[in-house]
This record gives sequence, C-alpha cells and structure tokens, in this order.
Amino acid sequence: MIETRNVTKIYKLGDTDVIGAKEINLKIEEGEFLSIMGPSGSGKSTLLYLIGGLDKPTSGDVLIDGVNIVEMEERALCEVRRDKIGFIFQEFNLISTLTAIENTLVPLIPMGVSADEMERGMKLLESFDLKDRIDHLPGQLSGGQQQRVAIARALINEPEIVLADEPTGELDTKSGDELIQLMEEMNRREGVTFIIVTHDPVVSGKTRRTIFLQDGMIVKD
Repeated sequence: MIETRNVTKIYKLGDTDVIGAKEINLKIEEGEFLSIMGPSGSGKSTLLYLIGGLDKPTSGDVLIDGVNIVEMEERALCEVRRDKIGFIFQEFNLISTLTAIENTLVPLIPMGVSADEMERGMKLLESFDLKDRIDHLPGQLSGGQQQRVAIARALINEPEIVLADEPTGELDTKSGDELIQLMEEMNRREGVTFIIVTHDPVVSGKTRRTIFLQDGMIVKD
C-alpha cells in the first residue's frame, strides 16, 4: 500500500545540512497497525510527513497504491491527501471558533457538506462518546475529548490511511490509553492502516509492528 524507495530529506539550516531522512526503504501493507519510534531528532515526523505528502523528499520516491506522489502536481497531491489520508496531530489543531461537529467536517468544506456526510460526522462523534459535546467549542472540551474530535476529523473522509504524530503526547495516561484503544478498534473493524509516531513504549507495545529510527535511518524493523 505504501512504499518508500531510497528516500532522503535534507533541510538547510543556514550553511548547515540537516538530514531528516537518509535512504529509507520501507513497505507498509494495507491494514497494518504500526508505530515509528526513535530519539528526538531521529526523523520520525519527517518520515510521517513524507509518507503523507506534506513534505517532499530531496531524493527518492514515495508510492501510495503504486502511484509516485513525489511526481504529482500540488492539486493532484491535495486530492490524494483528501481522499486517502487522515492526519492526527499532537496539538489537536482544532479551530477554536468551530464546534465539535464543525471541526469534524472541516476537510469536506471545500467540496460542500452533504446531508449524508453531516450524518456520518454526527455518528462518528457519537461513537467516540461525544454525543453530548457535538455543539461544544474546543475550549469547552477536555484534552481527550479534543483529540477524539481530531480523530473524527481524520476519519470523516473514510481514509485508507491514518497518520498520527505523537497523538497521546498531550494526554494523561487514561485518555492516551482510550485513544489507542479507539485506533485499534478502527483498524480492526474498518481495516484502516494506522502509522503512529510515538516516543512512548506503552503505545508502541500495542502496535503489531514497530520501526526504529536513528539519525534519519531505519535501524530496526
């Protein structure tokens, strides 16, 4: 489903080259529940953003369903991100002036929100125990509730792939455990492929495969 071929990413920091990823070759099958671990600065988030088309490699190829997204024009790449990929971020990235249901529907707004899509958003929030919080603003929700809204937003387009960057980083232990359990259920029930960047061995211990990075390279899989 996902393949990287000799992917390298070099960032310029003044006159210094900083290696974010170095010759990464990786294959991820459909329906995997996978984590990426490594020390700070090892390239975990860089790899996630390259896979999701949020960043382009300096060299190498990234294929999704056999199509090289590195060669795509921005409009086509946006369509891939919209139709195939959901993103979950550590900081939630909810819009403070929008309610839970409105935040959930944000990815659909450019194309217009149908009645069926509105109903799907409501059902997602209800399935995440947010039925009584649908009209609440982010500031009226706990951290765990905000992250569940963020997951609903990531799933509203029924993506095949969900990329999560330290999704439990801002949560307490109980909320973090509930979040990972929720992801496991979505993976098992709907076959969604999850790739989770984490520094927490408890989180990685619940995934079925763990990739370890160091200095931008895979050192263990």
